[in-house]
Amino acid sequence: MLRVAVAQEAVHAAAPEEPCELEMALDSTQLRVPRLEDPALSLSQPIRLHFDSRGAVTNLSIAAQVPPAGSFPEGFACVKVDAVGLNFRDVLNVLGAYPGDPGPPGADSSAAIVGVGPNSPLALVEGCPVVGWCHAPLASVSCTDTQLLATTARARLDPEAGCTLPTTWCTVHLAAFCAQFQAGQRFEVHAAAGGVGLTALEYAQWLSMQLGTTAGRPYKQRFVRSVAAGGFACSSRDGGAFAIGAAVQLRKAQLHAVLNSLSLDFIAMSTALLVEGGCFEEIGKINIWSTSRMPAAAPTVQYDPLALDSKIELERGWVNRTLVLLSARARTRVLHGLPRETFDLEREVLAAFRRLQRGANIGKVVVRIAGAGSLRPQEAHIVSGGSGALGQVFGRWLADGGARSVVLASRSGSHPLHVSAGCDTHVARCDNAQAADVCGLVASIAHGSTAPLRGVWHAAGVLDDKLAMLMDAASLHHVYGSKAHGAWLMQ
Repeated sequence: MLRVAVAQEAVHAAAPEEPCELEMALDSTQLRVPRLEDPALSLSQPIRLHFDSRGAVTNLSIAAQVPPAGSFPEGFACVKVDAVGLNFRDVLNVLGAYPGDPGPPGADSSAAIVGVGPNSPLALVEGCPVVGWCHAPLASVSCTDTQLLATTARARLDPEAGCTLPTTWCTVHLAAFCAQFQAGQRFEVHAAAGGVGLTALEYAQWLSMQLGTTAGRPYKQRFVRSVAAGGFACSSRDGGAFAIGAAVQLRKAQLHAVLNSLSLDFIAMSTALLVEGGCFEEIGKINIWSTSRMPAAAPTVQYDPLALDSKIELERGWVNRTLVLLSARARTRVLHGLPRETFDLEREVLAAFRRLQRGANIGKVVVRIAGAGSLRPQEAHIVSGGSGALGQVFGRWLADGGARSVVLASRSGSHPLHVSAGCDTHVARCDNAQAADVCGLVASIAHGSTAPLRGVWHAAGVLDDKLAMLMDAASLHHVYGSKAHGAWLMQ
């Protein structure tokens, strides 16, 4: 199956030997010609992210996914993934620079429950929206431990906003738990324009803490200053400049806590600015200080290297309680989705990883998962123009795909579709251009079918070939009625 795409080409004088285009459209200084391109893989089946080896973002590709079948083990759930929030860990994973085996890239997910195993929480029912961590979620369908999910049914979070929160908010909450954040404390957030940084700013402002921040590029610094009103912002590119700028802004005071993701001089300079008994919360993974070096350099500083992935593996109970708290705060509007840039998995996944690799994003990079292929065409469907060749093709495809009932509607009401058992096929007489026929058809399905109406496939149309200058109102109405007016009536 192919779909028509439009290619743009600069207008130029065609050479005599060049083939003549059959269809062209002139738009200002551009010539537009029709071209065919491959359809989206997700239109026909579930998809997943695939890569043969680590080392480069270009190793990523999209492949078909075989969704899990059968029952699910105890304590596990199968979900349809809507969106995934990428972390810098995922970039390091693809590049092969993350310490240890990080598994497949992606984890932070917004999804909907498809099925659950025995002894699952009562809140996790089929169709329930959830946020949390899934295994290999850069795919249409994924499985995960139910303890790593929390429902967002009443949290008023759309999927793209929800997937920005699990890792960012739980990381900051863990840092707050370790450092025992208190109102009025002076708190330094490094790389504050990133996902964890912006979450830390919101968390600290909720606690009425005094904020200091760093950010890289000027536009990021301006954004951070607008968010952290009343705080100070320094550059995250030069450790010496940060030390001088922070010392001036603190006016001889010192920091109570630091949330760090930077390396080199920033670790030493931030440690020097801490009060005795201050807390250094480390979330970086590369070139960080060891648990033996920090006590030797600053024996009065509490040093906490945070590894949320280890926390997820070892303390599922704590993780579940934290996700439930996240959902509750989102429900009361204390917690919000982060600023984000959204990319489509099938066509823009390389751009998403490159954006995060360059560090050009503010907030989160979100990958949206197309849902058409992961959903089977269940329940009842109407196919207008059901007596035509295209209508027959649609009807057979729906029946083979799992539809419980297919109604082939046409003006003649003939040509039934013969399919295998398991799908009820009906023929109905309906002129799509007549409102009474359409209303009667929809009402009869609503009251007579055991399956709810799930979709309408509009294949009706009539052919009345004429040159445009020879068309009159009657011929235009004849063609327009069944196609355009019929589509409007069947909404």
